[in-house]
Order: sequence, then C-alpha cells, then structure tokens
Amino acid sequence: MSPFVSGKDLEDRLKSRLERIGCLIESKEKYDHEFKLDFMLYRLAGFEKPMPISVGVQVTTAAEDLDKQREFLEVQRRLRPVQKSIYLILDSQLDVEGGGEYAAFVALGCCIFDRANREKRVIGVRINRDFSFEMFDLDGNLRSAQAPRADPERQEVWVEGRVNYYKRLEKFGFIGWDGAPDFWFGRDNVQDSELLGMLDDPEFSVSGTPIVFQSAGITRGGEKRPTAIRICLKKP
Repeated sequence: MSPFVSGKDLEDRLKSRLERIGCLIESKEKYDHEFKLDFMLYRLAGFEKPMPISVGVQVTTAAEDLDKQREFLEVQRRLRPVQKSIYLILDSQLDVEGGGEYAAFVALGCCIFDRANREKRVIGVRINRDFSFEMFDLDGNLRSAQAPRADPERQEVWVEGRVNYYKRLEKFGFIGWDGAPDFWFGRDNVQDSELLGMLDDPEFSVSGTPIVFQSAGITRGGEKRPTAIRICLKKP
C-alpha cells in the first residue's frame, strides 16, 4: 500500500481502518475546530463495553511541528474536553493498511490502560514505520526544543565529547565526555551539516564520532542528563 500523506487523507484512512478492526470512534467538526481532536474513541476492538474514560485523539505526521504541539497542549489544559487527550504522531511512511492500524490500536490501548500512563491526562505517542511506538511527554518535549535559548552564559564554553548512541527513528541520542553524567541531545540540537548527514545515514555507524558542543543544562522535566546544543564535528 502507499504510505501515509499528511492532511485529511491520513486522518480518514486511520479512522476507517480502526473502525474496520472493531473500534468505535466518532469525529465532528466541533471536535477538530474547538478541541483540536480528530476523533473521540468510545470503544477499542474486542471490548464489549465502552471506554471507562472519555478519550480524544489528534493525528499528525508533523513530528517537528512544535507550534501544533503547543496549541494542542494549551487547549487540552484550558478546556479539558475529555479525560484523556492523546497526541498521535505517525511516521509519514507508516503502512496503515499493512499493520499500521494495529500498531495504532495497541499504542492507544497502552495510553489508556498501562498503569504508567493512566494518570496522565495529556500524553503523546510516536508510531514508527517499523510499527514500534513510544510514549512521550508533550510539555517536556516542548521544553527540550527550547534548549538553544537556555542558560546563555553556559553557552560560551565548548566541551569535547563523542556520540555514544543515536536512535535514528526517534531522532535523539547520548553524548559521552570526560565527566559525568552523559549528555542528551536531539537532532535539532546539531548545527553541523556534515554531522547531520552522518546521523541520517542508516549505513553509517555514528557511535564514537568525536564532536564539540555546548551545555544548556537540565532542560527537560524529570531528566537527570543535561542537554547538549550547538553540536558540531570535532575538526583535526
């Protein structure tokens, strides 16, 4: 099947597939315009009874659209239209007719029933093209994205280190240096085009690559690792 494209086609195809496997959902113009929710989820496939809580879902492929994430979070906090609001990011290459719908079904179920997530009224989840998924905190994600503007006095000091590990699909990784703890970084914190090419090349092993960077300190709630910013390759 052809991959997802952004926009209404994405939303409609996912809703159609979820309904086909047995989920009960509803979409209205009001949900989208007022609440920034593409649809309400009333029952998951295989369940005879309705959901124990009200659940609304926003669907997007714009993983890096921070303005959209911020607007969604603000609306959910201000209006509280449902008991559980889910911000669902789908990889643009996810095959929704070839297993992606089941990945979405499982991910939505985890958002609702997993004890680690049950108390989170607003939650984000990313589904990758290989059908794997991960939950994330929207508020923490937005704070992390602001790292280049954090603590400007610290940004005068350059630190030498190396890339320890990088997750290409999730676009984040960890940096080792002569001290402790390691640093966290996102792809958006890299300003070197050559290094970006290495990070994006699935055939290239980036682990051990020497770099220089600056510290933004702790920028993400609940995280013990500081954030590395302005990351560049270390030149000879």
